[in-house]
Amino acid sequence: MYAGAKLTPELSHLAVRAKEDNDLLARKFLATLVIKAINEIKDKKSYRHIELFPIPSRPEVNRIRGIKHVVELVKEVKKIYPVKSYEILKHTRKVKDQSTLTHLQRLENLDGAFAVIEKKFFPSQGFLIDDLVTSGATIKAAAAALKESNIELLGVITACATS
Repeated sequence: MYAGAKLTPELSHLAVRAKEDNDLLARKFLATLVIKAINEIKDKKSYRHIELFPIPSRPEVNRIRGIKHVVELVKEVKKIYPVKSYEILKHTRKVKDQSTLTHLQRLENLDGAFAVIEKKFFPSQGFLIDDLVTSGATIKAAAAALKESNIELLGVITACATS
């Protein structure tokens, strides 16, 4: 996992502002952290292209917010850094909000919750991207969907993560 920063209460608050309030300045700051994580990858490995697979929020949450938060975050990243992104993941069923769940409950909640959509072309490998990673349950579920579709997961990129 490549994280731009360790998750702090302040960064958590910033991520909520970017998501829930559609705060552009907060999203731009998160984008700088994502780019920091991407630069960490570039320092260690040589990839011709960095291809990102945004982890989707629940469809009902996207409707309420009026945005696909991680997709909007990637758009901000693209303004500064040349990456490609593909919205290839979808929810296969309803899931609960993760914020009040324990680690085990999060794993159970998201088990089998994602699938790769059917489309003409996807890269055979890439990086998952999310704004923040806490328990890793969302990443695990998204990674399982990629694996099931024979897409190699090269890593996870996030603005911030717990240690």
